[in-house]
Amino acid sequence: MATTYTENYHLGKQENHADKFRMDVITANMDIIDEQIKKNEDEITSAKGTYTTLSERLSGIESEQESQGVAVDEDRAALVEIVDSGAKNFLQNDATSQTISGVTFTVNADKSITLSGTAGANITSFFICRAIPALTGNMVLSGCPAGGSSDTYRLDILDGTASGTVRFVDTGEGMDVDWSLITTGTYTTRIRIQSGTTVDGLIFKPMLCTKAAWDISHQYVPHRPSYDELIARIEALEGGV
Repeated sequence: MATTYTENYHLGKQENHADKFRMDVITANMDIIDEQIKKNEDEITSAKGTYTTLSERLSGIESEQESQGVAVDEDRAALVEIVDSGAKNFLQNDATSQTISGVTFTVNADKSITLSGTAGANITSFFICRAIPALTGNMVLSGCPAGGSSDTYRLDILDGTASGTVRFVDTGEGMDVDWSLITTGTYTTRIRIQSGTTVDGLIFKPMLCTKAAWDISHQYVPHRPSYDELIARIEALEGGV
């Protein structure tokens, strides 16, 4: 009896249990299966390598869905809303409005900071968050307005106090922070302004969030307590602390 084959991969089939199945057909089937599995593996590996960030992967998925006529705008909007409404920003802004060396720093209701004036000296003492919590994984520091630089204004994370070492700097585009490089100790966030720089209504929106959240949305949100922090506060109240 002549051998028949499957439709998709042309695998040899035994139609009658009484027929003796040929070894060359079995071998051919194994070669076809092996080749297809390797091809699938290579395609998956290649697809993963195409997108280097979560945002790019989401865009790639969306493009594929759109090409198939699948609506994605509502799904993405829902994902962004979830990220931006949660405990996204780890910087708990404890700064107060003040004037330093000719520049007035005004802390707004949403914890953004408006700057106006001309720096009469290098300003390195306006601290936003004096105790960054213990974190893990990849983060992004953001919030410096566009146009920042070492010669004008920037947002710093440094260790220790005002004399500490600057570890990470954002000048307006967001900076990746590999928290595994952070050693044990106290880390603070500050705005730094170079002497002679004039600012007029410049708004800083300091934020430190996970890389995953940043890839979904760059939107600034003020610090909100996490679920664990809320539970700890409730337990403290119940304990009469």
